[in-house]
Amino acid sequence: VLLKSGLITPESIQSLLPWANSPTENHRVTSTAFFAQLMSDPMLREKKFLKSVLHILEERSHDRNSIVCQMAVRGLGNLVKKHKKFLLDILSRALNDTFSSEVIGESMKAPAKVLKEKDVGSSFRDLTQQIRTYFDN
Repeated sequence: VLLKSGLITPESIQSLLPWANSPTENHRVTSTAFFAQLMSDPMLREKKFLKSVLHILEERSHDRNSIVCQMAVRGLGNLVKKHKKFLLDILSRALNDTFSSEVIGESMKAPAKVLKEKDVGSSFRDLTQQIRTYFDN
């Protein structure tokens, strides 16, 4: 919607790409939250920035800042339908790499979107075992 209406331009996306790898946490939080929201826009999936944004969100899903991780996982969850196997692997790693309840919560919400889809096979069993450990603790 935002891309189609012209409220967000390719130039604005391009200008935020470097912020995702900034040493400044506020820049990483802002850009990751922006990209997470942008992933729910169907127009992005067809744009040339998809690969760059997807790569950034994958990297940020392991950020030392839990807010950045949470936003990255949310963005990946927004892209689930088209890239479910790849995203399940990333989201599973995010569950293992954090002790933040917010990131864990977001990491559980995102796979729920994947699991609504069909053909997830062994990923479902692996993810179920990982999630079960959080309930056991």
